[in-house]
Amino acid sequence: LGIGAGLAWVEFFKTSSFEGYSGMLVFFTFMPLGAAIGGLGGLGGALLFAVIAIRDAEIAIEREPARRDK
Repeated sequence: LGIGAGLAWVEFFKTSSFEGYSGMLVFFTFMPLGAAIGGLGGLGGALLFAVIAIRDAEIAIEREPARRDK
């Protein structure tokens, strides 16, 4: 996400490439933002997995077999 947003910014706002300015902008600004967004997404997934695992312990996984009357 960060690299894509940085490249879009450079193209849209016509950022100067003098002495690698556009590359530094993408690397030092947008890549850390992308990493932070990815980290939050991973944390959200881990928390969701934990909630599902905790709730699964409360749900009866196996049921007793149904009684058949003959």
